[in-house]
Amino acid sequence: MTLLIEHVPSAQEGRLYSPAVLAALDLAPSLPAGCPYALVTAAAGAKPWAFPGLAQLARRIHRERAGEALQLRPVRVRFKDGPRDVVQVLCVDQVGGRERLIGYAWISGRDWTVLTAALDAGEASDGEWRGVA
Repeated sequence: MTLLIEHVPSAQEGRLYSPAVLAALDLAPSLPAGCPYALVTAAAGAKPWAFPGLAQLARRIHRERAGEALQLRPVRVRFKDGPRDVVQVLCVDQVGGRERLIGYAWISGRDWTVLTAALDAGEASDGEWRGVA
């Protein structure tokens, strides 16, 4: 697993700046309370997309990937309330090996294979989204 961390204020910075300023400078994403599934996009400071179910999260990932191959990696990301295990979702160009980050999927701490199964269940053989209930 990889730990992704932005700038963490030093003790000196903590004394120099007010808590409101430090909170404003913190670019770590936050999840809405009680959010079972979310997609935190690659844009800095962007609000996460919240989803009530795993099928809706998988549908959003399929929409973002636009037919490209996906690669999923379990990683650990720092959120405002602390580090969490999430799934990094990447689009991979099969020919050139280039990667495009879609975002980080929060799946309530479940194993990343649960997201893989949901993505597989929603995709038909022709690549179109069929969805699951």
